[in-house]
Amino acid sequence: MLKQFPITRWFVVTVTLLTLGVVTPTAADDYDDCSQEVNTDVQIQGCTKLIEAGTEKGNNLAIVYYNRGVGYRAKGDHDRAIADFDKAIQINPDLAVAYFFRGSIYGENGFYNRAVADFDKTIEINPVGAFAALAYVFRGRVYREKGDYNRAISDFDKAIQFRPDDADAYFHRGTANSKKGDYNRALADFDKAIQISPDDAFAYNNRGIVYRKKGLYDRAIADFDKAIQINPNDAPAYYNRGNAYRNTGDTKQAAADCSTAKQIDPSIDC
Repeated sequence: MLKQFPITRWFVVTVTLLTLGVVTPTAADDYDDCSQEVNTDVQIQGCTKLIEAGTEKGNNLAIVYYNRGVGYRAKGDHDRAIADFDKAIQINPDLAVAYFFRGSIYGENGFYNRAVADFDKTIEINPVGAFAALAYVFRGRVYREKGDYNRAISDFDKAIQFRPDDADAYFHRGTANSKKGDYNRALADFDKAIQISPDDAFAYNNRGIVYRKKGLYDRAIADFDKAIQINPNDAPAYYNRGNAYRNTGDTKQAAADCSTAKQIDPSIDC
């Protein structure tokens, strides 16, 4: 058991649909479909009808392409989603959310430089406020994945400046500090994330990893216990707790945790 499983909670974000301006009466039903989040197939169909009808122009048309891109993104059809975000940006170069969601897809698929460029543009258009904070968090995640921990931490700092109670920003800054080897700051960040969101299994898991790195095995085990209590199917937490038990010399419990982790996720090798 040499590895460990820090959780990074990659690109998860709540979908944001935009509303159109003046809507033609004949397109009202399609507009309602295009603007709803309940059924992505209906949403995509409604947006497609509006595009094919040719009734929407300018910013309205950009919003239609954007909303359809959100639908494709939700279905995991990233190529079509990017094509729609491209079209929305072509029509309205100041549509910040289109850059943001396109950047999220690039980041999720490992196109980090493209992702950074899109988050740069998002922040350029919306430099302050809650949406800017979200863009800073996402750009920070990309910098962290690129191994540029200082830039990542700087972005998380900026996000926290705009949103002091953003548990996600503290969580991701804690992960960056941990990767950088600044364990005390990492612990402080995970403490804050847990204070804001006390049922966050990810934060307990990552704080436990830091405690283990500092040789505080009992505290690490307590955090993995909590992560498992919150999510009994948390395979990384079992795996990491097994590592901590092995450090204490409890090889029996270490083997039991390894077995449970592999039952939940057969890809785990311990």
